Amino acid sequence: MTIRIARLDTPEGGCVKVDGWLGADGLAELERVCGESPSRLTLDLNDLRQADETAVRFLRRLVVDGARLINCSPYFALLLYRPTVSNRHGASSNY
Repeated sequence: MTIRIARLDTPEGGCVKVDGWLGADGLAELERVCGESPSRLTLDLNDLRQADETAVRFLRRLVVDGARLINCSPYFALLLYRPTVSNRHGASSNY
């Protein structure tokens, strides 16, 4: 399965619906559709089935920049909101 990305513009900002499997290969399209104002963006992840590590980092960055998530499964919420810590070598990790 591939990714399907749809954008709906509203007076409050844009809503981007992400369906399917999001991988690094779909991030350029998602970034284009999201635009430059993540603080006015809502991401509907109801039908997101899988995301690779690169995609999770991208979604996490959108959230940090102010994007709002709706219909996010508990699994993706754990991935997206888990704190990032540094290991003793200075590399960051999600664990």
